[in-house]
Amino acid sequence: MAETRHVFLAGNNLPAAWAGRGDFVIAETGFGTGLNFMAAWTLFEKRAPAGQRMHYVSFEKYPLSWDEISRALAPWRTEFGGRLDRLRGLYPLRVPGFHRLVLSEQVVLTLIFDDVNEALSQFLTPRGVDAWFLDGFAPSKNPDMWTEKLFGAMARLSHAGTTSAPFTVAGVVRRGLEAAGFSVEKKQGFGRKNEMLSGVFRGAEKNTQKSDVKKIDIVGGGLAGTAAAFVMKRYGMQPVIFERQDSLALAGSGNEVGLFNPRLSAQRTAESDFYTAAFAQAVRTLAAIQRGYEINLNACGSLHLLVDESREKRLSGALNNWGWHKNHMHLLDSAAASHRAGVKLRYSALCLPDAGTVKPSALCHAYTKDADVRLNAAPEIRSLSDEYDAVIIACGAGAAEIPELASIPVHTVRGQVSHFTASHVTSELRMNLC
Repeated sequence: MAETRHVFLAGNNLPAAWAGRGDFVIAETGFGTGLNFMAAWTLFEKRAPAGQRMHYVSFEKYPLSWDEISRALAPWRTEFGGRLDRLRGLYPLRVPGFHRLVLSEQVVLTLIFDDVNEALSQFLTPRGVDAWFLDGFAPSKNPDMWTEKLFGAMARLSHAGTTSAPFTVAGVVRRGLEAAGFSVEKKQGFGRKNEMLSGVFRGAEKNTQKSDVKKIDIVGGGLAGTAAAFVMKRYGMQPVIFERQDSLALAGSGNEVGLFNPRLSAQRTAESDFYTAAFAQAVRTLAAIQRGYEINLNACGSLHLLVDESREKRLSGALNNWGWHKNHMHLLDSAAASHRAGVKLRYSALCLPDAGTVKPSALCHAYTKDADVRLNAAPEIRSLSDEYDAVIIACGAGAAEIPELASIPVHTVRGQVSHFTASHVTSELRMNLC
């Protein structure tokens, strides 16, 4: 902890650098046990100006389990207060991609489980990064991280006055920072390390204006519309839901039960990354909502049966190519799948233990617990655009009836849900069967 404070906090002139700034962005190249983040979070909520928000972005190629993190941070549990429990409740699945955690009104953590050089090329922040925590092993032990790609991305994301503090004083790091536009100086190191580096970016200023989008009209009171409202309220926006029926979730979102699963594919693509991130977000969001609102959440897990050659190819491909930790996706033979399911199965299965079911209509009402909802309302999109900063169309097949969308080739598809009384066999079922 003392080293973290000396190298990364003091090395980036924190907490003094928070004064007089808008929202403050810290980017870190190795999350590890989360010690640097917990130290920054604790200090920020104690010392930052009222109303300021810290966005902390951290990259980690090999994320630890929560048990490993908890053991590592145990000595400072009292100092962190309830923050460690808050992080535990939202710590994401160990699956690749971007995981955004709103930890408090002041602190947002974006964990990116991927190679830092690959993920940084996909990372954008309009205001730029204000401080870099360059954590990770020295270049001699971890040469794959300290590349021109890393330093080039730092230059792209930094602005005049951005600071950086690396864990190492290796020459390749100093030269990389200088080539990227940082003025670098040596300072007193910590403990047995006589020296440390500190850098300040010499480049141009970035536009630090916040978005002026505040009032948002959402057409449709199903899962899509209510989820959008739920997210936007957390970011200080003012969503208004217009639903033309006399209650929320009376159409497709009104089913008694719905499964939450990712859409599985053989290859890792941009689409599979989307479903990975969405699934991981759903798992932790639903668990958090369930603690305050009954949504019939049943985190029972799902078995995706390998019923033919095509499915076997697709599901085995997902297992081999998606990069999920085995705790979240693994293959079971028919005997093991039968044991987990509680019923006799003839097929092997891909097991997703974090999947489950929820009652969609109850979830819609939970999402809108404190939202502005206007029922029996079928607004004119054209008139809404004068009153609102943005309009979201979230009314499913109803979008085809909106004149402004006539040029978009929207078409409908049939869906069907069957309900039947549990028999002796199905009453033993312990997991979703897909």
